[in-house]
Amino acid sequence: MCNELQSTNSSISCVSIISNKSKPLNCLLFINAADFLHYESKFDCNEYSDMAENFLSTGDVIYGFKMLTACQDTYESLERCRDVNPRELEELQYDPDELLYVCSFYKQAYDIALQQNVCLQIAVEVDILRSSEQSVYTTEFMRAKYVTELRKLYTEALSLKNKMDFYNLSHVLDNSFILNVTGSEMKRIVEEGMEFNKDLDEYRTLLYYVYGPVDFVLFIIGFIGNLSLIMIFVRFDNVRTPQNMLLLNLALGDILNLLSNIMTALIVEVIFENHFTYFSPATCKCIACMQHLSIGLSVYAVVFLSIQRYIFIRSSSTYTVCRLPVKTVVTLNILAVWVMSLGLCIPVTVLSTSDSYGVCFIPKDFDPTMWNVLFICIIPIVTVSLFYTLSACRLAHSARNIPGEKQGSERTRKARSRGAGVLLALSGVFAFSFLPYVIYLYLIHSKYISPSSDGWEYVLFKLTFLNPVVNPFALYFGSGSFKRHFKNCCSRRRHSALSLTESHQTRITKSSKWTTI
Repeated sequence: MCNELQSTNSSISCVSIISNKSKPLNCLLFINAADFLHYESKFDCNEYSDMAENFLSTGDVIYGFKMLTACQDTYESLERCRDVNPRELEELQYDPDELLYVCSFYKQAYDIALQQNVCLQIAVEVDILRSSEQSVYTTEFMRAKYVTELRKLYTEALSLKNKMDFYNLSHVLDNSFILNVTGSEMKRIVEEGMEFNKDLDEYRTLLYYVYGPVDFVLFIIGFIGNLSLIMIFVRFDNVRTPQNMLLLNLALGDILNLLSNIMTALIVEVIFENHFTYFSPATCKCIACMQHLSIGLSVYAVVFLSIQRYIFIRSSSTYTVCRLPVKTVVTLNILAVWVMSLGLCIPVTVLSTSDSYGVCFIPKDFDPTMWNVLFICIIPIVTVSLFYTLSACRLAHSARNIPGEKQGSERTRKARSRGAGVLLALSGVFAFSFLPYVIYLYLIHSKYISPSSDGWEYVLFKLTFLNPVVNPFALYFGSGSFKRHFKNCCSRRRHSALSLTESHQTRITKSSKWTTI
């Protein structure tokens, strides 16, 4: 009895549903039919036709949602009554596949309208980025994201257009936003954007499979070499002379340079690629300060090392230089290195900030290119080249003038000649590391050339880090004392086994009025 009553109630309910959904069904099919006269609508369908027209002409998601809701609600309601009142559905001439096709059309068109809104929002963000103070990285990332979303919009709209053409329903899309999305102008924008994204993808591929591994190898080689030099200073007393303290400062600066530039840049790029972090302006200032300070320490340590060696070579005493103790002269040199390095990083530190996406950058009103060219490249290169060349000439000249009959003069002559070669080699490496990148930056700054996108800029930039990587090895191959100490560290032999040899070598080296590794 209860089942019969429930069935009766369901039947009555479905009669009401079918009656209420007759108009939406008829109108939805009518306004989307290939031949409007195919359906003789007994209802006033202006409400539905106006919604459909407003949606398709403008892509307004509000009208699109109303059309989609009306279609899906009609379909779901009638399907619930299929098993209860199939007879009334037959009288209604209800074809679920036909209505479902109409619903799928509005669903696809609605999704395209939503995607169009996403693209418009990103386009506004890109325009804001271009006109405001933002990092180049953020601007390019947002542009790539815009192109990706735009291509998705174009592909979906083109698929719908082709689908409607196939079923001879292209009249539904006449004067619609779908035709604008699939037009020739949009096609051109998408194709040009995909070329940009292709270049960006190639850079990311190089970053992960070429640049990243190269940076990592440079970091490991330079870190191990400079750490070995520091360990030699820690383990062996006879190398901890005042004259060699600048070498220790150089090794510390080189390690800081490798950590704050090569390794940090690699990590930050990987983090930014995966969007895991946000840098505040204070964090960006700290990063900029450490990067430029470490470069200054590495560069100016070499500069003042060349000056110090030249002063010691010209000095007539091993213990005083210009009437000052050697320790005082070395201390002043080290202080000068830190002061000039701090002075180098102050402008960049003050001006560095982060954009609205947490990416560090320097505002457009300050171009650090010429600042870096002058104080990191030109002045150090000229100074190092001058003093290393003068020192090498002085050493070579003194080596030729050593009396041949004195004991140990031959070994001293060879040591001085080898020292002259080491100084010239360090001068050449220093110039080779920085000069190409200096010329490249100057040509770009002067607008003689455009920035390179084929990897040359990366190669020239990485050459500037050849100095902190090569410096320990230049000492290894140019200094027999350092080579012996390095081998002793690797083999873990006792330092006492070399004490006699080292003391003898120290006496010979002192005769040249300056002591170094």
